[in-house]
Order: sequence, then structure tokens, then C-alpha cells
Amino acid sequence: MSFEHRIKAFHTASAAHHTTLARCHSDAVEKADMERSSGFDHEKAAESHATMAQYHCDCAKAMDGSDLEKGMMRPTEILAINPEPAKTFAVPRTGQRPLPLSGETAVDPQFRKIVEVD
Repeated sequence: MSFEHRIKAFHTASAAHHTTLARCHSDAVEKADMERSSGFDHEKAAESHATMAQYHCDCAKAMDGSDLEKGMMRPTEILAINPEPAKTFAVPRTGQRPLPLSGETAVDPQFRKIVEVD
């Protein structure tokens, strides 16, 4: 089972759990009204669980099969571009300065003499 499917299963189970707890607290509100001796606010707890149940239902619905397939990483055909497999791959991050192109040096001009091979 993929990570995405586990997340969807988690949201589905959490929605069922919070729906059950919301129903239990709603029943407790009715009992507390009859007994008039409740120190716990079951009404707020029921609302909170109903909100969480709705959130988890929305998350589970958003992760239908097509969305799960869109988020899966696929290998690229790097070897079709460069027949020699590279030993390492540069992975640029957001906000990172641009990587030097092949043939360019990443060393600052003022330090080139230090790292230069004769």
C-alpha cells in the first residue's frame, strides 16, 4: 500500500471516529438536559468532533484515485538525453542560487588560484 493510500485510509478512519464521537456527545447533551447535572460541555465537544469529521471527509474525498496518481513521482528518462549515466544528480531547491552549467566553475574568481590545478 502506497503512502498516499495510507493517508487516505487514515482520513477515512478518522472521519468515522469523529462522527461516532460527535454522535456520542450529542446523545450525552440530551441526557444531560434531562439530568441537569453535567459539568462537561458535550455540545461544544460534539461540534468540535463534527468539524473534525467533516475535515477528514474532505481530505479523503480530495485524495481520489486520479489525485493519487498525479502526486506519484515518476523516473525521468535521463539516459535518453545523456547516454552515460551520471553518478550524482543536482537537485535544485527553492530559493537556491542557480547551479553552474557544465564547463563553468562554481569557484569565486578571487579564489580560483587557490583551487587551480597546474
